Amino acid sequence: MEHADTQSYAEALRQMTLRYERVVQALSILRHLDELDSPVLRISEVAGGVLEAVAVGLAAENCSLMLLDDTGEYLELRAACSPMDEASKVFDPREWSGRRFKLGEGIVGKVAAEGRPLRIPDVTLDDSFLKLSESPVSVRSLLCFPLRIESRLVGVLNLSHSSPDFFTIEAERTLEFIAERIARLLTGEHLRQRVQIAEARYRFIAEHVGDGVLLFNPCRRILYANPAIERLTGIAADLFTQGQAPWESVIHPEDRDAYDAAWDEMLQKVEQTAVEYRGFGPDGALRQLWQVNEPLADVGGQVEGIIAVVQHLPQTVSPG
Repeated sequence: MEHADTQSYAEALRQMTLRYERVVQALSILRHLDELDSPVLRISEVAGGVLEAVAVGLAAENCSLMLLDDTGEYLELRAACSPMDEASKVFDPREWSGRRFKLGEGIVGKVAAEGRPLRIPDVTLDDSFLKLSESPVSVRSLLCFPLRIESRLVGVLNLSHSSPDFFTIEAERTLEFIAERIARLLTGEHLRQRVQIAEARYRFIAEHVGDGVLLFNPCRRILYANPAIERLTGIAADLFTQGQAPWESVIHPEDRDAYDAAWDEMLQKVEQTAVEYRGFGPDGALRQLWQVNEPLADVGGQVEGIIAVVQHLPQTVSPG
């Protein structure tokens, strides 16, 4: 009986030690991730830093990050880290020319489609593993973890080792502890970079075109209006951006349902939509306006901003 009690105590102590090590491991990785939460870093730098923190923290020989492409149907490599490299290799969106994985294809595609991690002791015994002939990486153990924000998939984090049965359940639990933090970090940096690029690009173009250009948030608050908007509406652009004049005030009441429907369709389908409606001009006359809305979405498909181009069609409708 005494021997059994000693064994139970030793096992309890071992389990407690493992839990403590896992927490310390996760906190160490989180500390490195916090250092990457900076607006001055590009998404490629964040992705590379994430891999280096995870690879070192979990002693993986190779670590890769695959994110959903713009279509939401394929996973493409965005960063890779191995001991043979001095630093992580990173790839901007659409820069990767190698193999992409469709959702459900191979182990990474399966992890992405099902939204659950897979820890594979020996990939040579798993039919789902697709070995790439051009890859210099030797893989026997594999740990793939989905990166999600609530129900939205961002991508997949892959850890591999040349020895079989390398990754433990403790490593999987550590990733579970930090996975959402990684997903939010990547999504936030990706969106921030896209917004900054989009704002700079559209602001430059908008200042030099005759069409009206608006930048909305998803709740239709106008964040930017170019000078042509005042020529179209007779309302100063800063009154729109300050919230004193909502865009709906320009639209003829009878055309607002069609405008609302086009807006809702854009948010639901996350694709470009166009709508024609009557709007009030600076002389009080009703003008036929044509508006094209282009959604700006994050990697999870969530719309975070809308660029709209408003054109005045030739015909003018008299009031009344």
